[in-house]
Amino acid sequence: MDKNIVDGDVGYMKVVLGGYNNLFTVEPPVVVGVYTILCRPELICTPAVLADKEKTIIATSVSKHGLLQSYKGTIKSQFYTVNDLSLIPDFVRLGRFNYAIYPTTEKELQRISTDDLHYVRLFEANLYHVLHNKYRFMAAEISHALQQALNERAEKQ
Repeated sequence: MDKNIVDGDVGYMKVVLGGYNNLFTVEPPVVVGVYTILCRPELICTPAVLADKEKTIIATSVSKHGLLQSYKGTIKSQFYTVNDLSLIPDFVRLGRFNYAIYPTTEKELQRISTDDLHYVRLFEANLYHVLHNKYRFMAAEISHALQQALNERAEKQ
């Protein structure tokens, strides 16, 4: 995420917004996010890979930042940065990387969990709609609209 040009986005955890002083979160949270490690199925898939300095893990710069801010365990692994989150599961599936950091949602985990891709949960955090500070005057209206949409979604379930 380019700090200088983002006007708004959906689905950011507060832990990844440190250093982005031009952005703010809009309450309520949209959904609960799950930080995971994606793994090739023939490999041991545990958080211990993060503590192994011989392991290389693919992640976006934003995902790596959130991991470093919020993960309570030891991190000694090396990181390879790719700044298109949507490509990361395929990089692991195709064997280009053995491990990846992948922040997502429960629903998305169910979709991508296949015989050729496994995962382990690291931690959960709420996902929020974020806006550039120049739109702060709209925050109350957007918050109200988000709450209405969440209420309607809950009624349908």
